[in-house]
Amino acid sequence: MEKCVDLAPGKPFTAADLEGPGLITRIWITLPGPLNPGALRNITVKMYWDDEPTPSVVAPLGDLFGATFGHPREFESAYVSVFSGAYLSFFPMPFASRARIVFENEGPHTVRLFFFQVTWLKLKAPLDDSTPYFHCH
Repeated sequence: MEKCVDLAPGKPFTAADLEGPGLITRIWITLPGPLNPGALRNITVKMYWDDEPTPSVVAPLGDLFGATFGHPREFESAYVSVFSGAYLSFFPMPFASRARIVFENEGPHTVRLFFFQVTWLKLKAPLDDSTPYFHCH
């Protein structure tokens, strides 16, 4: 599986399509900022749980990882961090049957050298009906 891609304008890229039940435990992203001005605001992250028709997560890349207004500042917290050019999310993201993570470059220029990793656990038992899902808009 690819871990580095160029994101062409207007073409959604599916970075993960996982069969559950499962739990996403970490999302890691990095991209060279000087090559890609505006990318933190122009890349939209969409996450779909269990074949839902509309995403539960729709957010600019930078905002999702705490780099608001497209201006990253290094910080670390329990769930997100921006450190040494990397954007990390540790929010637990459970799903019962399927999870899809899609990145879409809504800017006018190709985003070069977009590196990503999605770490997850395949669960042996189904999710409890009361399990909360991750949402962000």
